Formats: sequence, C-alpha cells, structure tokens
Amino acid sequence: MLDLAKLFSLKRTVPGWVALQVNGEDALICRIVAGSELPRIVQARRIRRADLPAWRKDMVLSSCSAVALLAPGQYAILQLEAPVVPREEWTSALQWQVKDLLSFPVEGAVMDVLAIPTEQFAPGRQQQCFLVAAPTLDVQALATPLVDAGYALQAVDIPELAQRNIGALFEEENRALAFLAFDTSGALLTLSFHGELYAFRRIEVPLAHIASTDECRRQQTLDRVALETQRTLDAFDRQYSFMTVTRLVLAAPPAQFVALNEALANNLYVPIVAMDLASQLDLSAVPELLDPAVQLEFLPVIGAALRAMAA
Repeated sequence: MLDLAKLFSLKRTVPGWVALQVNGEDALICRIVAGSELPRIVQARRIRRADLPAWRKDMVLSSCSAVALLAPGQYAILQLEAPVVPREEWTSALQWQVKDLLSFPVEGAVMDVLAIPTEQFAPGRQQQCFLVAAPTLDVQALATPLVDAGYALQAVDIPELAQRNIGALFEEENRALAFLAFDTSGALLTLSFHGELYAFRRIEVPLAHIASTDECRRQQTLDRVALETQRTLDAFDRQYSFMTVTRLVLAAPPAQFVALNEALANNLYVPIVAMDLASQLDLSAVPELLDPAVQLEFLPVIGAALRAMAA
C-alpha cells in the first residue's frame, strides 16, 4: 500500500472500503462491508470513467474510504533485506539503496515497505521486506481525478497485495496457500501465510495462446505456466521451510481452466482447486458475480476492497 499522506490531505470516513480500478475509459468499482458471517460485496460494477462523479453521488460512496489500484508497469516491487533501523525508518533507509534498481528517479517516487514476517518462525533469520515504489506523477495521475470526483481516497494499492487479500480467504489454518490468477496479459502467482504475502511471481503469457488453435503454441504456453509455477513453489519451499503449501487455488477463464488445471496437476505436488468466491464472500447483493468469468474480471478490485478485512 502506498501512503497518500504526502500527496493529499484526506479526511477519514466511516469504516468500509470502496475500491476503484481505472482501465482506459472504463472503471471497475467494488464495495465490501462486514457481514454477519462472511464479508459482503454490496456493489460491483463496470462503469464509464466519465461517470465516476455521478456514480459516487448516486450510490453514496462518498461515505466510504476509497482505495485505487495501480496497474502492472506503473510501479516496482522489490524483495530486500530489511535495514537494521526502527521499523518507521525502513522506507527512508532503503530509498537510496534501491536507486539503481528502479527505472525511474528515486527522488520523484512514492514508496512504502511491507514486512515479510519470519521472526516468530525462524528466530535470528535476517528480516526481509517488500519495497513498493511508483513515480509520484503516475500516482497523482491516478489519484487526482478520483479525489476531484469526490471519492475519499485513502490509499493506492497494487495487484499483488489485492490478490494476497483474496488468497487469505482460502488459507487453511497454519498452512500456506498458493494462488494463481489469470487476466488477458498473463498470470500472477502469490503465496501467503497467515494473511501475509511471502512471495509472488508474474508469468507473462498471453491468455489467448492457451486458447490458440496452434497446438504447439498452446502446449508451449501451458508448459511455461506449469514450469514457472513449479519453480516458484520449489524456491518458496527452500526459502520458507517452516511453512507448508497445502494447495493451489486456480482462477482462470472457464474456457481455459481444464487445460491449465491438467498442466499444473501433472507438474505440481499440491492439489489444485478452482476459485469459488461464493464460498468465502456473500455475493447475494451482486448475483452476477456467481459467474466465474465475472469473478475473474473483478478479482483485483475485490481484493483491494478487502483491505479492511485483511488488516
């Protein structure tokens, strides 16, 4: 999560979050509240970007804290050794250490640091962390129109953490979870434990290749997904031997699910289960989300809206 305190003076609002993801001329909006048994999605809509101000007024979204999602390519996320300074000084301590690792000037970046908790499981082990950085101008370009439209924007988040929030719903007690989700540009694999992000990997494979009529291309794509997933799980096992991955949750378009499931099952040592948000979230107010394809489309924005439940 990137702290917006340096960019905007924002008023805290009532509990609950609305998440926004802007894609060109469209925007996805999701609002989640605490339910009696499961977190309840009360709104999930695709609207025109130009309609964001009117939608906020009609749906009384001005009463909710808002979070906006950066898109892949708009930020960098790096795994580093945590500096040996107080936690509140991590960001400033790492700022100059990463200047040669970023494709944009560190002087014009917004940064935040996320701890990777290992001390209670492996005492004496070097503390690790994720540093997230984005050009300030890109963050402002995303955030300013939403603030101007009247949304009470409190944070800018990234897909890795949004997916971590979804994965936390499917974790088994004291077991790590692998979560592999696809969109049109490829796949994101995250590994979480006790609701914390421990590892991630982006797999750059066009989803269209899995549906290709070219059998060679199709098989090469499936093999690459399986191989990169296997390597990530193997590396995770070596790095975090004190936790066990017991299953992989797969979120993929229905048309490609069977092929992906088969390719992964032939290469992985963990069982694979299909993502079913209805088992973890109350979808009664948004029945269209019962469609697996719609679930997949809204997955990042749903994860971002779950931030309060993941805290």
